[in-house]
Amino acid sequence: MIERKSIQNIFSPMRLWVRVPSVILILVWLLHPPAFGAENNVFRTGLFNVKSGTVAVTPDGRALVFTTSHMPDGFRHLDLQTGQIRIINQNSRRFWHDPRWSHDGRRLVVVSAGVDPKGYYQLNDTQIALIDPRTWASRTLTQGNGVRLSPFFSNDGKTVYYFHAQIRERGMRPADNYDLYAIDLQNGVEKKITDEEFYKAMPGDMDGQGRILFTASVPSKHIPAPKKKDPWGLSASLLTPFKLDLQGGRISEFLISTGGQIGNEFYIPRLDRLDNIYFKAAMANKSPFVYAIYKVDAFGKNLTELSRIVIGYEFDVAWRTGDVIMMDQQGGELIFRGLFH
Repeated sequence: MIERKSIQNIFSPMRLWVRVPSVILILVWLLHPPAFGAENNVFRTGLFNVKSGTVAVTPDGRALVFTTSHMPDGFRHLDLQTGQIRIINQNSRRFWHDPRWSHDGRRLVVVSAGVDPKGYYQLNDTQIALIDPRTWASRTLTQGNGVRLSPFFSNDGKTVYYFHAQIRERGMRPADNYDLYAIDLQNGVEKKITDEEFYKAMPGDMDGQGRILFTASVPSKHIPAPKKKDPWGLSASLLTPFKLDLQGGRISEFLISTGGQIGNEFYIPRLDRLDNIYFKAAMANKSPFVYAIYKVDAFGKNLTELSRIVIGYEFDVAWRTGDVIMMDQQGGELIFRGLFH
């Protein structure tokens, strides 16, 4: 059974003691329901032994969609007001993952991956699909073979960006030569934005000035290798934060003041409407496999650690409210936890 740990103990009128009629409290509750306010906001999923997954929170923080590394679990919707979970897509031939919401919450974009008759993920058949959350109908935006990952919307919702890569025949990583592409949702025209052939790249996001924040490994075609090393003396293929100016096409490193608290690789950058930046990184002076979620301001300063996180798990930020929701474990069960910050 799916259960939500109640938040009414936190926001109970008995604890928020004020001298107003109870009917006013009820009206305030209905008109302005409380956002997440403490780390004990826990939502159970009934799923166990989940090694990794992807998650996207609606801009208002009221719901999320998620997938797990176990493809038969399907694409699921979790209502953060009620704790109810619905299975949206369990198509045995296509697997949706890497979801992202538009800022108005009216559309979703996902990676739609082919699944062969034996149930294996087809990396060379990954498409970008647009979803209407009112009906959960999908429309494929790309075609042909290729590796397509990490889609996200422009601020106005009129363009979808994603990373395109090439299958590798050898080596540890299944794909490389990542570059950013854009799809105009009004006319369907697709174009290549960068020409760097990054060894690897992570999901991006767009700031209030229309610049794209993303992380990628360098050296690349035109960007030299970094001179810095991580706390364990490693320097090869560091995931470095960059900002891309779409007007001039210039890519520049985005400096984050870490104060030596974290390593030099940054994962899953996310922005809220105030351009605060959230990301996952390895903790300094720990094992390379101990990760945490961090927050900095729009200038990359005032680093704050929000929570430790399982290495294969993700988090997301409600763009409008700044609520942070992370994947976590409790007794071996996948849960979602709202963070206070």
